[in-house]
Amino acid sequence: MFLNTVTLSSDHLYIEDPLHLKLELANMLFSLIFLLELNFKIAGLGFKRYFNDKFNLLDAVNVFFSVGDFAYIAIFGIKATQNTDLTSLFRASRLFRLIKIAKNWQKFENLLITIWKSV
Repeated sequence: MFLNTVTLSSDHLYIEDPLHLKLELANMLFSLIFLLELNFKIAGLGFKRYFNDKFNLLDAVNVFFSVGDFAYIAIFGIKATQNTDLTSLFRASRLFRLIKIAKNWQKFENLLITIWKSV
């Protein structure tokens, strides 16, 4: 999750094409890993038990957004992902995976709550 967060936050305005391509490839790799994780967890827990957990539901929504991101790239090309609101929405939603970490780390949770309230 940490590497995915670093990759997603490395994208910026006026990014050079070689770096953008590397970040897109890393993004695709992480998305595939999360898709595999979702499939393994559903296979292990079962559909109903998997979706009874709110954090698993959050993961499923994030994977859905990742698939939407893939579809956008497939339709419009990889260069179309530079600085678009739609891809930013898809990718920002995955940053909510950090909430899973906050569930276990009280200080980190307090920090996130403080940041959320200040925004």
